[in-house]
Amino acid sequence: MSAALFLVALAASVAAQQRSYANPIDIDYRYNFEQQNQGISYRSGADPVIVVQRGKYYLFETIGDGYWESEDLGTWRHITPTRWPLLDVVAPAVLSVRDTIYLLPSATSPLPILMLTDAASGRVEFYNRLLPWLPMARAQEANVLAKPDSVQPGPWDPQFFYDPDTDRWFLYWNSSNAYPLHAIELDKGSRLAYKGTPRWLFGLDPANHGWERFGRDHRDTTVHPFIEGSWMTKHGGRYYLQYGAPGTEYNVYATGTYIANDPFWPIHLCAIQSRGVQTRRIRAGRGPWQHVPGHPRQLVEHRHTVDRRELEFRAAHRHASRGVRRRRSDACRHAVR
Repeated sequence: MSAALFLVALAASVAAQQRSYANPIDIDYRYNFEQQNQGISYRSGADPVIVVQRGKYYLFETIGDGYWESEDLGTWRHITPTRWPLLDVVAPAVLSVRDTIYLLPSATSPLPILMLTDAASGRVEFYNRLLPWLPMARAQEANVLAKPDSVQPGPWDPQFFYDPDTDRWFLYWNSSNAYPLHAIELDKGSRLAYKGTPRWLFGLDPANHGWERFGRDHRDTTVHPFIEGSWMTKHGGRYYLQYGAPGTEYNVYATGTYIANDPFWPIHLCAIQSRGVQTRRIRAGRGPWQHVPGHPRQLVEHRHTVDRRELEFRAAHRHASRGVRRRRSDACRHAVR
């Protein structure tokens, strides 16, 4: 009996001293079910988003049968929720504001927004029962970059953004090679219904941004590249919109950041290529930045790998511009100070 207690105490002591972790993170990944009838099975774990509620981290991702909880980003506990979409979630928008987590899966038609006021318990409730159709939604996607009089039905690959300085809510979304990223304001007084019409933001510029070119080693110029993975961060009064390009199925992938003084981009200052460049299948996909509780100068970026879709974390300085290429304009240097 005493020996058993000693082993338990020793294990607890070792765990308490551990200060490191290894990628990919060790969670009980789920298996994708969409191709089971074809005898194809692989683990899921794409499109990770981490939010904080009451000092704990909560990880949401594609096809997870729920979500995970952690206190240290190293040890994770899977939580099976009380309510969850029948076909699970894909690339969800997740945001924690005032101890409430808001969740919206990617969609091609209206879905409800879910909310978690006590994520540790697994209780998931409806925040609204159904969003309206996106204004200006049109089902047929063009084969070339469309004109700014329509958007695809959705939103697909969405991200919530709350601006505490103005008390305004926004939604950013898209994953397309015909449409750019979009944004629309949300009406908090109407359960985050759409307010106004979608704004067109920006697409890719492969002619001038080599890292945005499609194909293996960024060499395919016959296919217009895809933009996706929008993630908005506000710092020092400026808005930083991160995006992913140009296709996770290839050996190269990158993230960039546009900077502006307004969430709807009346102007943009510059595009910055961040360090999120995938080579030799190291990492890919959108990489949202999350503040570390108690450490306001630190951020954590979370991503997934290409083949096994395992999640990875990377600590970073508070400025997303670290590791940026040296060749950038004076306006960029001023913007990220």
